[in-house]
Amino acid sequence: LTDIIIANESLNDQLSFSITTKIHEKPFVLKSQQTNVRTLWVKSINNAVEECQAAEKSILTDKAMFTVADSKRDSRAAVARLLLVVQEAYDLVPSTTTRERHRSLDPYCEITVGSLTLKTPFLKRTVNPKWNAPMQFLLYNLHEDVIHINIFDNEYFSPNENLGYTSVHLVDILPCPLDKFITQPSLPFT
Repeated sequence: LTDIIIANESLNDQLSFSITTKIHEKPFVLKSQQTNVRTLWVKSINNAVEECQAAEKSILTDKAMFTVADSKRDSRAAVARLLLVVQEAYDLVPSTTTRERHRSLDPYCEITVGSLTLKTPFLKRTVNPKWNAPMQFLLYNLHEDVIHINIFDNEYFSPNENLGYTSVHLVDILPCPLDKFITQPSLPFT
């Protein structure tokens, strides 16, 4: 979609339409079985291109905002390293739309700490996934670092569906007060 410039209906043939791309010099010419099908294809392609461009612009805007924050982080050294294992989820509930389609879940977990996001592999057809996926994050400010946890249903032909999320401040799960934690020798805890 990022390479498509526009889709146009052919003026001299009621069943043909063309797709112009950034990569190829000549447009792709396609033929449909009916005029209304051709019109739907052209509208759908152009709408998808517009949505893709809007999403790309939004991502670039968000990335620019995070880049400023990241450049501040890069100037400081990490104060700790978080080793995390995403073990499992159980009794995941599909949304209404998923249930209406009579299909099971293909869940995966996404963890974000600071500007780094890591994902587990998705598991097919289960509401009780067991990932046991190790992850590692560098921590720059133990007072402010937050662990964001999202669980998604992997979709093939539509956006991945968020099944649930939560956020945890790192200081809330430390095994002891922060000042004592910082002065302790490096020992793993669960």
